[in-house]
Amino acid sequence: MVLFFLSWMLGGTLYAQNVTVSGVVTDEQTKEGVIGASVLVKGTTTGTIADFEGNFSFKAPLGAEIVVSAVGYADYTF
Repeated sequence: MVLFFLSWMLGGTLYAQNVTVSGVVTDEQTKEGVIGASVLVKGTTTGTIADFEGNFSFKAPLGAEIVVSAVGYADYTF
């Protein structure tokens, strides 16, 4: 795995059927944030791009698979 999640958490309410997905995309070797990594709900265009420190946050359906990708890195699904 080339991409490593320093942290991520899911939170939200069940009645809304959406949760907040947030965390930091980091390089496994350097531990630095991956700028511009794409973080999307698998098979959709719902998601976001990591900021200058690798941080991201967006709303996703409860139980959705999340795919992280960046140029020069292997994709990571969780």
